[in-house]
Amino acid sequence: MLQRQRLLTPGPTPIPADVRLAMAGDMIHHRKPAFKEAMHTLRGQLQTLFGAGLPVLPLSCSGTGAMTAAVFCLFAPGETVLVAEAGAFGKRWREIAESRGLKVVSLSADWGQAIEPGAVEKILDEQPDIRGVFVQLSETSTGVLHPVEEIARCTRQRNLLLVVDGISAVGLSPCPMDAWGIDCLITGSQKGLMCPPGLALIALSQRAWEKAATVPDGCYYFNLVKERENLENNQTHFTSPVSLILGLKASLDRILSQGLDAVYRKQWALTMMARTGIQILDCSPLPPRAILGG
Repeated sequence: MLQRQRLLTPGPTPIPADVRLAMAGDMIHHRKPAFKEAMHTLRGQLQTLFGAGLPVLPLSCSGTGAMTAAVFCLFAPGETVLVAEAGAFGKRWREIAESRGLKVVSLSADWGQAIEPGAVEKILDEQPDIRGVFVQLSETSTGVLHPVEEIARCTRQRNLLLVVDGISAVGLSPCPMDAWGIDCLITGSQKGLMCPPGLALIALSQRAWEKAATVPDGCYYFNLVKERENLENNQTHFTSPVSLILGLKASLDRILSQGLDAVYRKQWALTMMARTGIQILDCSPLPPRAILGG
């Protein structure tokens, strides 16, 4: 045990023994009953995790793949979007949006600082042609928790979509999609969900699905409409990452048995312990507590 590798990274994170065992079983086929049964259970678990009344789609990719799917399936070239940039992954939203041919308006904040909801509202008032707002819930590169709930109050009454990167937040910090008014929420398997990298999850609101139905196809592989059609039959559109799906189901068995509120409280307590230790070492933790992510 003393020689066991310790991962002190935001992701990949350590994988619990029961999750590893779930992935180590005999391979099953992704179009056969055993897989469909597991997927049926997972569908309900994911909707509970996301706080979503509509399906949460598993995608065979990293979190960046889900970011790409959101941009290419929800927006057509030439549309204008607002991107909140306060770290490396805010920059990634901008780069993906530009690769789709979107017109990008950037709202920047210094690394270690959060985006101000009032600044978002001001830009939306000044530029009514904006059709999407992209933001991180937790900016992985700094640990900042952006005020997504407050930003959603600015967006949900407008003709635009709020797209949130929850890759380092889902399973760690509250982000009830429907209650807050988020239109698209994504995450990856390798952080709060305690699985290996390679599986991403994406959920859309009703108005996001309505918008997706009008957007011309931009990518053969990432097609959320077809993914949803296949999920109705407890399958994925293309070959499923079977072992990762089974591992995620085991991980959610563990998480949901504790209750999400208990998980969030434990995570916050661990974060405060780490920050206290940093201060004992006479170092200054980043970010300030008021905008701390996780």
